[in-house]
Amino acid sequence: MPQFFISNSQIENNNCIIQGKDFYHLTNVRRVAPGDTILLKTENKTLKTTVTSITEHSIITSIFEASTSEHTEKNIILYLSLLKGKSFDLAIQKATEVGVSEIVPVVTERTIPKIDNKEEKKLERWNSISYEAAKQCMRNSIPEVTPPLHFKDCITTIAGGNIIAHTVKKSHTIDFTQLYNEKNILNILIGPEGGFSDKEIQEALDHNWHPFHYGYTVLRGETAASIIPAIIINELQK
Repeated sequence: MPQFFISNSQIENNNCIIQGKDFYHLTNVRRVAPGDTILLKTENKTLKTTVTSITEHSIITSIFEASTSEHTEKNIILYLSLLKGKSFDLAIQKATEVGVSEIVPVVTERTIPKIDNKEEKKLERWNSISYEAAKQCMRNSIPEVTPPLHFKDCITTIAGGNIIAHTVKKSHTIDFTQLYNEKNILNILIGPEGGFSDKEIQEALDHNWHPFHYGYTVLRGETAASIIPAIIINELQK
């Protein structure tokens, strides 16, 4: 059963209106027809609906079952250094599947990609990737990909339990649950190709970011973007 996201404004008198890209996907790719079932997600509910009619630009569905999700997603924000080529796209997709609540691109000393004059177009693409991944993995929410931050702004202004991933093997053991419970939010900062500079690491530690090392190998940025949040989310669910 396909899943799609809608806002409460798209619901009226027990009917849901699907338009835009989802409309074209459902009609041209999935070839839905009246009588088909579509699963819809709002901010706090899962709706099972039946297609009642299809117009030139809209699909109208009728709700026959509504439920509140029993799973509460953790407030995990991924601060990810911009990566080359399609690596950042892949990182967004996999981090969304794992369960992060928001993704913030970060510009660091060793960041290679430049997005000057391309930010709006890039953000549109990145949020589209997040949306499609959230649909496919049956998430309750869609992680927003926000405009980029510079490293210094990131480490000096972000409140919460702050974790910076890097390759120094003397990183301390972190009690993720205690750190999360203090602020009900965890921020994970992951570096670019080549990692953070020594200066950046020291600045982060000076601002009370907790160092975390995977343990056995040096992970690529796009790999760390899914592996490290997955480890932390698993610990929080124990």
